[in-house]
Amino acid sequence: MTGKILIIFFALILIGIVAVVAIVMSAPEVTALNITSANSSMDSKFSTLEINGTTDPGATVAINNTQVTADSNGKFNYNLTNIANGTTNINITAKAANKQFSSLIMQLVRSVTNTGGGTDYELRWHWNGTVSHYS
Repeated sequence: MTGKILIIFFALILIGIVAVVAIVMSAPEVTALNITSANSSMDSKFSTLEINGTTDPGATVAINNTQVTADSNGKFNYNLTNIANGTTNINITAKAANKQFSSLIMQLVRSVTNTGGGTDYELRWHWNGTVSHYS
């Protein structure tokens, strides 16, 4: 009787291990998403920002709900226009076929200050610990 119980016990453990391995092996990978650069210029008074990044080739990237498709190398770019004064959060997501989506938030801070000598414009942004500043 004890032998049968041990066989059933080890069979259940083996079934559990196989089930866990099957679940882990079937979990989809996460879509890559990296911002490689973001650039603005005084010409636009820092009200525009060109966002460049990489993801999986052919993945769909959404930047504040505007869709952009990555090229065959996984590169994408987007020109964000009419950046308002104050703080703005830019939501960026990427989704490749048969993979889970990835997302990040880029935070922009644009300020306009009138001084005695004219108007000063400033745009700062950051994502994942990267901070950039133009003024």
